[in-house]
Amino acid sequence: MAALHAEIERLIAATGLESTIIRPGMFASNALSWWAASIRGDGVVRWPHGAAETAPVDDRDVTEVVARTLYEDGHVGGDYVLTGPESLSQAEQVSIIGDMVGRPIAFEELPPDDEGSRRPTEDGADQEQVGRCLAVDVGDDGLDLRRELGDVGDLRGAVDCSDGGLLPAVG
Repeated sequence: MAALHAEIERLIAATGLESTIIRPGMFASNALSWWAASIRGDGVVRWPHGAAETAPVDDRDVTEVVARTLYEDGHVGGDYVLTGPESLSQAEQVSIIGDMVGRPIAFEELPPDDEGSRRPTEDGADQEQVGRCLAVDVGDDGLDLRRELGDVGDLRGAVDCSDGGLLPAVG
């Protein structure tokens, strides 16, 4: 994924046009396609990589940052990495959703190569593909790619979603 993004950014730079690069991390709304059906169903999220940490960013925060970079001066040439306010494991994210909906939600770890981890999510992506993305996000190559708050706080102001944007995604 990083190579693809690097190539796109190289092509943008080659145009000679003014640009601003905005790199959101894991979207909080991913919980909708990944976990909502399980949460609404039996209240058990069965998923690989429970300890994988990300700092999910609320889509609304990304939208606000994009808008501000378009209408405010000083962002040409900017390169903004956007994350949510806190790095959390996937199991912790599920627990937070449970707290917000007022009922416990269990997290059941699946081995990444388990057949159950290959079933499609609500948006059609299979969990194996999602797991590969998460493995990259948490730095299988030895890099720690977890970040907290990023430029969202700088560009948007204080993040005002105490649930990190996870609850609206699950509904």
